[in-house]
Amino acid sequence: MEINKPPITVASFVAIALNGVAFTFMGVSLPSLQAQFGIGIEQAGTLMASFQTGLTIFTLLGGILSDRFCREWIITIGCILLGIGSFLLCIVPSFEFSLMVVWSMGAGIGFILSG
Repeated sequence: MEINKPPITVASFVAIALNGVAFTFMGVSLPSLQAQFGIGIEQAGTLMASFQTGLTIFTLLGGILSDRFCREWIITIGCILLGIGSFLLCIVPSFEFSLMVVWSMGAGIGFILSG
């Protein structure tokens, strides 16, 4: 199956541009997330740590996978993970669910950057 590269390239550049937005809104939204979930500063910091963990793991994993598989697929999966995570953040009023969502956003950015 042939992949249409221009849409993936455009989506990748948009995702990389929004990478800075993701880091910015995660930092300034921590007080709001604390209020919404009724959590302390240590749990709010766990959200940022989860984001960074997903980014780190999937940057390393994406680099390995990009050497073995078609990079367009890695970037596409990263765009999907980032998009789903951005859409689902704070839709469900659950701290644990939001941890997984934030982790998937970091994973998506990691795949995009390493792809």
